[in-house]
Amino acid sequence: MAASILAPGLASAGGGFAPPPPGFVLNTTKDVSAVVVLDPHGPVVFGTPATATGTFGAITLNRKHFAPASAVFKVPGFGSLGELALGCDLSASTARFVTVPLNGWMSQELLEILFQQVGITIGPLTAPVLVPAVTQIVSQQCSPAPPPDDTAFNPGFLVMEVKIGFFAAPGTPIPK
Repeated sequence: MAASILAPGLASAGGGFAPPPPGFVLNTTKDVSAVVVLDPHGPVVFGTPATATGTFGAITLNRKHFAPASAVFKVPGFGSLGELALGCDLSASTARFVTVPLNGWMSQELLEILFQQVGITIGPLTAPVLVPAVTQIVSQQCSPAPPPDDTAFNPGFLVMEVKIGFFAAPGTPIPK
């Protein structure tokens, strides 16, 4: 059974853009992956998103030999994804997500809790040991949105299966 998190402070806390510390390099892993569902019609810095769920997403984190960990999150308006005004445009997914630290599009506190549930300590934003990021999009699709959101630009929810890696200082043990 998946553990689920939806703490008001964590679900809405801004992730902000937090690049990995200088000298950190991106390492791939075999056994850490995620399924991300995101309404890519927000956030917008000024005004309201094009859809009612345009600032929200959900993630299920998977690691071999551990139960999945899931959470709902709010994408920050000033995060690394910027304004998600392109909608569900699959050709933009690599640029939007691959090699981008996850704490740029969801809160660090939420990530710490999720990764702890699958046996990985990433450390706080002020002293990170590991900075999780998407290393590969395994599959993706635009899942139909219900009315009235089905009339938004490039309608649909972005559903991605991704591989997760970690930015870390050279020599840091990387979880499998």
